[in-house]
Amino acid sequence: MMRTQILTTTAMSALLLAACGEQNGAGYEELEPGDQTETETLTQDDATTGNPRMEDESGMETGPGGMDGDAATMNAGMDAEGGANISRFYDAPFLLDYTQDRGAQPLEIPDGLSWEAGDESYILSGELPEEPDSSGMTGGAAFEIPTNQAASFAGQSVEVVVVASAESAAGFNVAYSTNEGQDSGWHSFEAGQEPEAFMFEYSVPANETGSGDYIGVVPTGGEAVNIHAIAVRHVNG
Repeated sequence: MMRTQILTTTAMSALLLAACGEQNGAGYEELEPGDQTETETLTQDDATTGNPRMEDESGMETGPGGMDGDAATMNAGMDAEGGANISRFYDAPFLLDYTQDRGAQPLEIPDGLSWEAGDESYILSGELPEEPDSSGMTGGAAFEIPTNQAASFAGQSVEVVVVASAESAAGFNVAYSTNEGQDSGWHSFEAGQEPEAFMFEYSVPANETGSGDYIGVVPTGGEAVNIHAIAVRHVNG
């Protein structure tokens, strides 16, 4: 009985060794180097999301949508012109240049907002409890366009420009008002650390009374905005 038991144990050991050999051998397929290509083309971040990186014909690496990150960022900022070179607006019929301290002060600053001198700019800060009216003198900081200049804009398409910056990303709204119940409505922008020229076009209605017009500016989100210049000029001329 003892011999039989010993033989049985030996036989079981042999069976176990054989089984292990099968697992290390025929039981598992060994990967060839080419089988790992798909995994190696994933970056660490893409491996997590499952989004492969691709290359276009020029060899530029792009994301799943086919546009690289820099191009997306560039396209997102196409509505603003970079730089604080106010000289390019010197031909504008209406120009407030705060980089040279040549701009008129706002005709009105509503309660809740402040207007203080800064470095080649004026700082517009504060927050209003609700969105102000964009008509009349507007409910924001109101900059008056004199009657003779407003008359030259009447019945014309104009470009309204605000050159602005901020210590961090800061939103602000701009409106053109004829002071006769007609206005552009608020146009929203976001300033960054570098001065940029933010602009929109507006077809100014022909007025009858010949009163002055207004540019309204109001910060949004509670962050201060540096106003370097405000200009209005005719479109294509």
